[in-house]
Amino acid sequence: LEKDGGVAFTPYTKWMGIGGFSDYPALFLFLLPILATLPLADLFASDHRTGFTAFLFSRKKASSYFKHLLSINFAAGFFAGAIPLCINLYLSFMKLPNIPPDRVINNEMPLVTGYTFFPNLYYSHPLLHIFFYIILTGLFAGIWATLALSVGMFFKNTFVVVLSSFAFEFILNTIFSTIG
Repeated sequence: LEKDGGVAFTPYTKWMGIGGFSDYPALFLFLLPILATLPLADLFASDHRTGFTAFLFSRKKASSYFKHLLSINFAAGFFAGAIPLCINLYLSFMKLPNIPPDRVINNEMPLVTGYTFFPNLYYSHPLLHIFFYIILTGLFAGIWATLALSVGMFFKNTFVVVLSSFAFEFILNTIFSTIG
């Protein structure tokens, strides 16, 4: 196989979500909690700091406000995590040839059952496998955004709120890598 083209260089093997071949996917996933919290995670903290929540609570129920805030924050975090992967996949399809992966040709890929969800789906329906991982990444981004929003209930500093999910991920990553 050629290094600058050929069957090993397809959108299915080189998009950012596949990982294992470059430091960019690892960097993206490492910074995903910050990216997910940027759109709306500090909204409650800023609303409370400015006194806007007191005005809102006088007009309607607090439960309605929190329900809408939670759902909009989760959706914003989901899209903040999924849209960069969709754009990268689209640009990969624009640049690289649409050749489906093959088990024999792409045997260097780290797709084994212990480390990847549905490796057989990757070889039979690779685009469906990619969309599964985009949705999974979006769900994790929504969870990180929700965690930061909950931290915003206690801390009013925007910096603390935005970095709280990243700090939590860093602590979990350190613990799990130590444990093995």
